[in-house]
Amino acid sequence: MEKKVLLSNETLITDENFKTMMFYKKIYQYPYIVLIKLIICLFIIITSIILKIDTITKILFIYISILGIIDTFKVKEVKSSKLKSVKYDFFEDYFLVNNKEIILEVAYSDIDFIIEKEAHYFFSVLKVPMILDKNSFTIGTKEELKDILKQKTKAIFYERKE
Repeated sequence: MEKKVLLSNETLITDENFKTMMFYKKIYQYPYIVLIKLIICLFIIITSIILKIDTITKILFIYISILGIIDTFKVKEVKSSKLKSVKYDFFEDYFLVNNKEIILEVAYSDIDFIIEKEAHYFFSVLKVPMILDKNSFTIGTKEELKDILKQKTKAIFYERKE
């Protein structure tokens, strides 16, 4: 017997939402690494200001530290031109992700974290970032999806403003 699709969504992947997805992956998937990099860079800046070293060396240390902070938050990944849209079909115990090249079956328990913004859900499944447009449902609604995600997952749920 074929399982019933509870919700279905087709999300268009744009450069903007792809970059946002990769930024969230970096910040929420590796928060300790981000924090350690920031602490090291700030320590170098503060130490170079306090220590009595020549001005050129002081400026060099501060400059390198600022580059380190920028690198911490910069997204380097670029979107694949092949990946234009992703279809999500939600069932009772799992959901399917179909990007026209592969179909992936995902258990709700495999979701690491969920970030809800006004127009999108950004989430990580076994460290793989995904995005879902809340206004692109072909079956069901964004409210129904939120209910399913809150019921079926143990993932950390973040709500962020646009």
